[in-house]
Amino acid sequence: LVGRLPIVEFDQTIAERWADRFATLTRSGAMISANDLAVAATAISLGFGVLLGPRGEEHYERVPGLRVARLVA
Repeated sequence: LVGRLPIVEFDQTIAERWADRFATLTRSGAMISANDLAVAATAISLGFGVLLGPRGEEHYERVPGLRVARLVA
């Protein structure tokens, strides 16, 4: 599977998206984990969204500009 998927470097653009969302979420008191924020920033930077399972991971919905889709149980 790894051979079929691209490895995305955490570059300057993604880091800027991360920092912007970090500041916004911190100011609003709705911070999420740094790792999950890195996933969100990467998705936003690449024009993707995140696909979540039917339960949990609601914190992704707090990230401004992130498209979130959820699987139905």
